[in-house]
Amino acid sequence: MEKNSIPSSHYLALTKQSSLDKILDKLDKHKKPLTFEDYLREGNEAFNLGIYNSALKSFFRALELDDNDTRPYIGLAGAYRAKGLFFDSKRILDDAMIIFRKDPTIETALKILEGDSKHGTCKCNRSK
Repeated sequence: MEKNSIPSSHYLALTKQSSLDKILDKLDKHKKPLTFEDYLREGNEAFNLGIYNSALKSFFRALELDDNDTRPYIGLAGAYRAKGLFFDSKRILDDAMIIFRKDPTIETALKILEGDSKHGTCKCNRSK
């Protein structure tokens, strides 16, 4: 299609969009992949905003990058707990206890979770 067959305002818009697409492509190629700390920060921000599914995704991504740190486990357990998924939260913490034997942070999180269960403050995902 020739330039003259497209109205000038549309042609300018297409040209600007094409230029913008080229710039964005270049930026994407130079964008650094997110780090472990980036995913943790992203997960914590999502958690604090109450966007628990996004928090879970970010904490899982952090865990994929480094499974020798307790923070993604704590984040996952907290997000599951906030969603009322007690057993999923407990499963994550139980796994973490196997990996990080007697870690005080994990032990504290388990005690809080067990307290929720005993005092009825957790909407547990129990099988019926």
